[in-house]
Amino acid sequence: MKINVKQILNDIQKQLQTSFEARDAQLMAQWLIEDLLSVTTEKIILDAAVEVSELQQNQLEDAIRRLKMHEPIQYVLGKASFYGLDFKVTPAVLIPRPETEELIDVVLQNLDNSMPLSILDVGTGSGCIAITLAKKLPRARVYGLDTEEGALAVARENALLHQASISWIMADFLKADLHIEALDVLVSNPPYVTEEEKKVMQPNVLDYEPGAALFVPDSDPLVFYRTIASRGHALLKTGGKVFCEINEFLGPETIALFVNAGYQQVQLLKDMQGKDRVVSAVKV
Repeated sequence: MKINVKQILNDIQKQLQTSFEARDAQLMAQWLIEDLLSVTTEKIILDAAVEVSELQQNQLEDAIRRLKMHEPIQYVLGKASFYGLDFKVTPAVLIPRPETEELIDVVLQNLDNSMPLSILDVGTGSGCIAITLAKKLPRARVYGLDTEEGALAVARENALLHQASISWIMADFLKADLHIEALDVLVSNPPYVTEEEKKVMQPNVLDYEPGAALFVPDSDPLVFYRTIASRGHALLKTGGKVFCEINEFLGPETIALFVNAGYQQVQLLKDMQGKDRVVSAVKV
């Protein structure tokens, strides 16, 4: 049957407004019809009539049900946008965040894309960092490491989708011995959210995203950065660089950790919201 686009939008929005603010409901409604009904922006503006099959109607109803249970829309649709590319996402991996796009910006600003670099992405998850860097740095050899086979399965699919050549490694970075050639770059968006911070987090994150990729104990919130700094001495070439996304509340402590570990040119960089977000350092 054919239904006008704005009627569909309004119906979805009304259903979602029982669980979300009006603006969020509107955005999610638009995202749903663009993806599930292949409705373009032009059709929305023109209020065109579109054919909605029984299958599509069932998909919409299922998506609305899942959204009202606060499942992230990225999991509902199975994809998330990152640095201009769409990545497959499942509950096995974190949903890529805009802040991590800023980590990519910092890395690219500090590297020569004409050089044959060797890069390791620690805690690769969906592979969004490793794959984006491989696309932007075509001469680089990129490794992506994760502890979970489920995450690496998603990362492999994304690499195939974007025709990126990545060497995937399943290992526990905190424990396993790594046998990788001397690296030019070690990049990571590791777990950094403390258990205490759970109190202010939304259910769409707490109930659905993988806790092991998010949380660190309150007693040792910098455990991954300490390991990155320590192992970086063995993994990185002299002059090799570390780039890490960090907890906005632990910037000075993270800086001190890398300084005390003997790194030079240690910098703390803010994101577009003015929050401490990235630490970079150079091995000497």
